[in-house]
Amino acid sequence: QATFLPLSELVERVVTSLLHFHEANPAYRHVYHAMNGPDGPSCGEAELHKAVVARLEEVILARAPGMPAEKRHVYCTVAVLTVHALLGFAMTASPAMREKIVQELKGVMVSYIEQMTATHQDTKRPSPRQGTKEVPSLDRAIDKGFAEA
Repeated sequence: QATFLPLSELVERVVTSLLHFHEANPAYRHVYHAMNGPDGPSCGEAELHKAVVARLEEVILARAPGMPAEKRHVYCTVAVLTVHALLGFAMTASPAMREKIVQELKGVMVSYIEQMTATHQDTKRPSPRQGTKEVPSLDRAIDKGFAEA
């Protein structure tokens, strides 16, 4: 299962797959921007965002079971938005610069996740009720447009 891959390999697989999606679908970012206004994402995009954040929360829960659910939700939201923004930016760059941005993004994500999980690793496994499905937001500004689609 991908959850237990070495972190650098996991990040490599995820970011590279997303890069390939962007390369194979060059109209994606244009459609994304057309469908999502300044007040927040469309309902479909909000649902996709929630699903991606929830999946990342499951991965982080397995790696750092001592992390409080609220912190995990914020960290994962920041990670997902960072990857999305930097990949979108990379697609506007020259191929050489795109490669450098993507490599930097991978390093940023590995460092961020290592830092995020380092202080919350313990042997206590959370109960199933502490899962990632219904995590209330600490800050509605973070979830604006994403929490309720």
